[in-house]
Amino acid sequence: MEVFWYSGSMKIKVAAIILVNGDKALLQLRDNKPDIPHPNTWGFAGGGKLDNNESFKDGAIRELLEETGYKSKEPIEFMRTTYRLENGSQVEAVRLLEKYDQLQELECKEGQRIEFFTAEGIKRIDCFPGVAEAATLAIERSQQLD
Repeated sequence: MEVFWYSGSMKIKVAAIILVNGDKALLQLRDNKPDIPHPNTWGFAGGGKLDNNESFKDGAIRELLEETGYKSKEPIEFMRTTYRLENGSQVEAVRLLEKYDQLQELECKEGQRIEFFTAEGIKRIDCFPGVAEAATLAIERSQQLD
């Protein structure tokens, strides 16, 4: 994780790949642990903090592999955003998308489970802040690539 001191709090870089299968995006039900942000909500199935000097793309590829066993081929960046955590830390986030190859088996290696959701299905679940919007946009962008 690359860490900078920023106005008395940390600046954190994170990245995620949203795996898209047709009109569905893969999400992960986060652990129900009180010591993690937004426990028991749906988040990205391949996302997290970058290691030192790691690019956003490389970090997202590593996270997807660690969390699902999926070996990403060529994810496409489609979104950048910044936000603040409750502790005041500033987060710079990059979202990438990749179409699921339907060849590799997906495993839930972190969190409670993983599942593909349509944009309509995403509206009915409790998501980590920003996840529903990014996953819905990933589905839309993926369909434009056809």
